[in-house]
Amino acid sequence: PVASAFISWLRQRLDEGKSIKEYLDLEDSKATKELISAITSIEENQQESYIREFSVQTLGDSKMLENRLSMIGKIMRKFSLRYENMDTYEILAEYGIYHTPNYVYVKGTGSLRVGTGDGSIIKLECLRQGIGLSGEDLDSLRWEDLSEVKRVITIENLTTFFRWEEEHAILIYLGGYHNTVRRNLLKNIYNIIPYAEYLHFGDIDVGGFEIYLDLCKKTGIPFQPYLMGISQLEEYKSCARKLTENDRKRLSVLKEKTDRADILPVLMYMETHGIKLEQESIRI
Repeated sequence: PVASAFISWLRQRLDEGKSIKEYLDLEDSKATKELISAITSIEENQQESYIREFSVQTLGDSKMLENRLSMIGKIMRKFSLRYENMDTYEILAEYGIYHTPNYVYVKGTGSLRVGTGDGSIIKLECLRQGIGLSGEDLDSLRWEDLSEVKRVITIENLTTFFRWEEEHAILIYLGGYHNTVRRNLLKNIYNIIPYAEYLHFGDIDVGGFEIYLDLCKKTGIPFQPYLMGISQLEEYKSCARKLTENDRKRLSVLKEKTDRADILPVLMYMETHGIKLEQESIRI
């Protein structure tokens, strides 16, 4: 979708005799082809890999993709509203392309069995700040002893994840937009304990609610927003920030796209009072 929208925009600009130097140098056809090829390959990617591996496989050079990351991120953000507030590495992670090993941070209640057979047991309760699980290792991990888990809470920001302590709960750091690895972990937990309460705690702003809706859609899990309501906006109004003009545009689009009763009143309150609130402002 991004590659197609980008090409359509380029054609329109050229037909109107307008400049496209912001993105391309028409004198350098090789670089133009490589940039469009890179974006297309990213969108078509089906296999998890690191940036340099992906660059070799698709462009024939381990550093070529890295050299174009700034421009690729700029194009992704301009031609997809979904990526407007994501950094380039977060965008690539959506397509299974990682800068560093892909870890999921987890803490709370329950146990993980590592390895085949009896393996070894990791008790989450013994790790106050939790544990980072590599995406490559998740397939070999088995959840056990989840009968005491009453809540599964996804958390948008790392500081909040580390500060949060709650009994009878599994806490999972999303790191902004969730990726395939984190979604698969959540689906695995849901298959084991579908009776638990599934909650998402994020920023009370347009981006936070976009992440929440995307999480519900892509996991199929009945998440509910947690501490993301009007009462938090009122209680912590001294910490609230003003909506920007761009915030208001995105808020208007989001209101048109959703009819969910769990967030629409909050969106309307934000719009009326012109405020938003970061997750870290809420006392735990």
